[in-house]
Amino acid sequence: MHILSPLLHQSFDRLSRKYGPLFSVDFGSVPCVVASTPHFAKQILQTNEQSFNCRYESVAIKRLTYDSSLAFSPYGDYWRFVKKLSMSELLSSRNINNFQQLRLQENHVILKLFANKAKSYEAVNVTQEFLKVTNSVISKMMLGEAEEARDVIRDVTEMFGEFNVSDFIWLFKKLDIQRLGKRIEALF
Repeated sequence: MHILSPLLHQSFDRLSRKYGPLFSVDFGSVPCVVASTPHFAKQILQTNEQSFNCRYESVAIKRLTYDSSLAFSPYGDYWRFVKKLSMSELLSSRNINNFQQLRLQENHVILKLFANKAKSYEAVNVTQEFLKVTNSVISKMMLGEAEEARDVIRDVTEMFGEFNVSDFIWLFKKLDIQRLGKRIEALF
């Protein structure tokens, strides 16, 4: 872990140039395989498809989703049931079409922002702006108005993606070294 920079994809690229297109690296006590070419990635994913049906669950994900999220639940009967329910109730074409005007409004907002930034030659953090739009659309779809939930959704999203030493070094599981557990509990 000491050889990795905050931009993991750049670290992996650098390591792949040194060790080849397929290598292993340990994240604390979690062994990982890195495939840096589409060919090797396809081979690994096709050969071990069942192994990749489940996503990694961090401490933050387990706590903030009450250990019952569709996005992070292991592949199995529960996952299939919740997916079917989501597709038929939440993501049906009728429900999606009901929010078309909302999506168009939010697209207009982001395009206007990009145009204004381009006119003034300002840099844009595209990832951050798309995350804002996505969170805004989801918030408005779920709650009606985005302002109420935007901060909480932003905080939760950041915690989901934040590197937590305790997730990778089993000796630290009970310790809250980075104070992430305290921040998670503060959301409740």
